Amino acid sequence: MSLLPEFKAELKQYSLNFREAEHVEQAIADADVILVEPVVQPTTPSPPGSRRARPDPGQLQDHRELLESKAKPDAILLHSLPRMDEIPPDVDITRWSRYWQEAFNGVVMRMALLALVLGAVE
Repeated sequence: MSLLPEFKAELKQYSLNFREAEHVEQAIADADVILVEPVVQPTTPSPPGSRRARPDPGQLQDHRELLESKAKPDAILLHSLPRMDEIPPDVDITRWSRYWQEAFNGVVMRMALLALVLGAVE
């Protein structure tokens, strides 16, 4: 997968530096934040005769060994949850994983926004 040309143009418009890599191993050593996107499973079957490209789960997984050997010690790993097989469970207990805190903070933020909208707090 690659960034869309429109998105690249917008990044350049705001003078944001970016680079694309074919595999996570090529970029993980420079990353402060590693965002793993969930694998989107289609909810409808493909039309007969069509071929839908499916991502290779082996290329999507952030294995613990990869983090230990290449990632910065203070980098953080995020995921919007729920996860399929993008991140193996053995990564959950590493210093990089922050997706459980990310999920908890999302709940707290939604509670606060609802309280504001409903007028319970100012």
